[in-house]
Amino acid sequence: MLKLSSGASEYPALMHEASFEKMRAFRDQYLMGHAGVLRILDVGSRSEQGGRSYRDLFEAPTFEYTGLDLESGPNVDLVPADPFDWMEIPTNSFDAVVSGQTFEHNPYVWITSAEIARVLRPGGHVAIVAPSKGPIHCCPLDCWRFYPDSWAALCAYVGLELLEVFSESGSWRFVMPSLVWGDIMMVGSKPHLKDEVESKAFYSRLEAIVATGTTLPTPSVGPGKAGLEYEQTHILPARSMIWHLGNVMTRAHPHLKERWPFYAIRLRLANRNGRLAIERGAARRAIHD
Repeated sequence: MLKLSSGASEYPALMHEASFEKMRAFRDQYLMGHAGVLRILDVGSRSEQGGRSYRDLFEAPTFEYTGLDLESGPNVDLVPADPFDWMEIPTNSFDAVVSGQTFEHNPYVWITSAEIARVLRPGGHVAIVAPSKGPIHCCPLDCWRFYPDSWAALCAYVGLELLEVFSESGSWRFVMPSLVWGDIMMVGSKPHLKDEVESKAFYSRLEAIVATGTTLPTPSVGPGKAGLEYEQTHILPARSMIWHLGNVMTRAHPHLKERWPFYAIRLRLANRNGRLAIERGAARRAIHD
């Protein structure tokens, strides 16, 4: 799926299987069995030509699906004039909003979250799938990785109720493709506003959040003098990398300690190399001073 703006990417923006199956679980547990047709908005819906999309999960007559993205293309029904102010969409007009492989590319996720809260009907649900890790893949921006408390913060900010957060465990028992992204799925809902005063305060706050929008940022620059200074000062010599790798792996996976030969020796050597790196940095600073 292409997000926010199309562009060349080292990692093609495709709907991966784990994301699709998480959204299927959301549909089955929260949306099936409701009376009438449910209106679904997919934020960041553009897909590769002939590729899979969430539209396959929300078919008529049970659902009425609308795909939103920033430019026209496959699986796109609506292109808003302003990417962060969806004036074309009336308030309280969708029963559910879904989004996958989008929020990591969105520089202003709090604004999009506010618009999601606005267009949802009271009691409506939102489900978002986004990575918690994985390589940089620009489309043309790659801004964020998400953790469970990311969703608690966003929901609190825009007034949504957070119902659940599922984090990919990475267990060897999972056989789904694309676990490299460590996807997190959140499910939230829009509260029922009890009176006109509460309703006015809710929508006024959302309007104020949306009003903070500005132009899309340009992609970030690479490292400069500070980054190169750090790297040249503290990079480990090649002969130390084997010992350092052993230390990193056993810290990340404590159960390997018993299996990793000479763990204590490797740990001491890695710590020594760390001290040497710090000393090299101090020596370089002394020259500058």
